Amino acid sequence: MPDDHADLRDGAVAPWSRSSSPYYVQTLEALARAYNFRLADRWRDLSEAARDAILNGTRGKDIAFTYDDGLRSYKTSKPFEGVVPNLERRWKETESEWSREEIERYMSWHPCPACGGHRLKPETLAVKIGGLHIGEVAEMSIRAPTSGSRTCPTG
Repeated sequence: MPDDHADLRDGAVAPWSRSSSPYYVQTLEALARAYNFRLADRWRDLSEAARDAILNGTRGKDIAFTYDDGLRSYKTSKPFEGVVPNLERRWKETESEWSREEIERYMSWHPCPACGGHRLKPETLAVKIGGLHIGEVAEMSIRAPTSGSRTCPTG
């Protein structure tokens, strides 16, 4: 949420704010009924439960949704996926590079604190070569000399 002073109708949920589809507003309206807030409320004023439901989903709790796109109208009751899981799923499923890049605007990459971004199991990281685990060894340059090593006379 880039601006926690923004209200839900005017862009608090940034990935949904540029869409002209009524789906997103109608989804937020259903969540507002279930979690007792208004679309005119600022993000920062929502309850923790409401913010969590919007971002991470309702975790199995059914929400009564009413959708109307101007051509048809229907009602359904189901759990809400959440904005973050929705973006993650769409990013994984899309074959469109444009869509993937658009979704990536709302993503950031952080290395895992357990493995430092090496994507290795703790058991693998426990094996050391000269005091370094395999991920650190793999990052080393073959050209750059390490302390105590000899350099090749040609370069």
